Amino acid sequence: MPEKSSSMDIVREELYKYTESDIDVKEGRLFTYLYDPDMKSLKEANDIFVEFLNRNGMDYHAFPSTLRIENDIVAMVGSLLHGDSNIAGNFTTGGTESILLAVKSARDMFFSEKGNNRTPEMIVPVTAHPAFRKAAEYLGIKVIRVHVDEDSFRSIPDKIEKAITENTAIIVTSAPNFPFGVIDPIDEIGAIAEKHKIWLHVDACVGGMILPFLSMAGVEVRKWDFMVPGVTSISLDLHKYGFTPKGSSVILYRNHDFRRYQLYVNANWPGYPMSNVGIQSTKSAAPMAASWAVMNSLGITGYLELARKTLAAKEKIVNGLLKLGYHIVGSPETTVFAFSSSETDIFRIGTELKKKGWFLQVQPGSEADHMPSSLHLNISPIHARVADEFLDDLKEITPRVKFEKDSGRSNYDLLNIIQSAKNGHIDIEDVLKEADKYGKNRQELLYEIIRHVPPEIVETAFMDMVNNDFRPSDGS
Repeated sequence: MPEKSSSMDIVREELYKYTESDIDVKEGRLFTYLYDPDMKSLKEANDIFVEFLNRNGMDYHAFPSTLRIENDIVAMVGSLLHGDSNIAGNFTTGGTESILLAVKSARDMFFSEKGNNRTPEMIVPVTAHPAFRKAAEYLGIKVIRVHVDEDSFRSIPDKIEKAITENTAIIVTSAPNFPFGVIDPIDEIGAIAEKHKIWLHVDACVGGMILPFLSMAGVEVRKWDFMVPGVTSISLDLHKYGFTPKGSSVILYRNHDFRRYQLYVNANWPGYPMSNVGIQSTKSAAPMAASWAVMNSLGITGYLELARKTLAAKEKIVNGLLKLGYHIVGSPETTVFAFSSSETDIFRIGTELKKKGWFLQVQPGSEADHMPSSLHLNISPIHARVADEFLDDLKEITPRVKFEKDSGRSNYDLLNIIQSAKNGHIDIEDVLKEADKYGKNRQELLYEIIRHVPPEIVETAFMDMVNNDFRPSDGS
């Protein structure tokens, strides 16, 4: 810490230097991490964010505005998802917290009904978000992974039903799944959940704030929300297609009886009785208030207009990709999708697009799970005005990137590296040095290895890498 005080102007200037290597989030060249409505008027919500920064939602008796804001948000979202007057829910910091709370609630209901002397199980499609496995590890739940259809990448109801045991506490579905933008057959799985009296969760963190408006715009959307009788809970991010500040999500339950399992209360200490609706205790009202402002500012008509704009951008980009010979993975029903190719090196395409200032999410895929390598796009309204430029750049890049056969890759001993990794260990630094040695792009080689090597080995390597990255600054 500095010995002397400095003016905030000096501190701000120094802080902004830290951002020089960050991805440029302006002008629509980012297809991941950010959902840009391309509306300057919504930036006024930043002022509201600051105004509510130090209002603490932990004690809504001291700050009753926070309770009203939260209940308003739950009511607005619930009405979009065909919830009735019994619906319950809360505002959370993001999709992972929403998922953790849903899984915790399902686990605790399982314990209350069957006792806590057995290990609850969670049935999870391989396409479900990693937050479910994270929740399982935190909460002591056994994960039962089920494979999906290899053409549509949707969950297979029969496989899910066959995975049910007397210890099944929760079944997970997605609307849509993140990698491919595909909605699971939730109506069929809902019937299975009802039949076996099992908690069914729908992860709509990506699609929850655009699917209702796509439906209003005339797009045929399969049933996925509380319209399906078997659905117990839904996670939904506002900071995606709700276009609210980061750190904004909701978890919804069909009724208050299910939500009761989420709550935490402790009066067994000398201080005040502690009661929390989520994981946090201290809870800044800033993201909640800004979300309320954005939602009320846009309203149904505003969100509908943004959904139409996003859909038009998606259709233009998808049609352009098909004309260039690319393959759309599965049959995406939302404005999130992935594309691949059997004729070009998709990892190299990602590298070349990045050189031109476009940032897409690279998905290495999985040899073990028969998941393809692909490039992933979250389409936002801002992409409507850059779609042509993006496709023009891709049209110039594609002929230059020729598919490299395995024999062509032998010059940097990829197969030997993969075999070594499959034997039980992979050192990411060694891989990157190998890439440098043979003039191979570091990230492309890493993606290749991730695709071929068992996930548990990759996880160990990344844990080592992340553990090394986060260390106290040395002042340089």
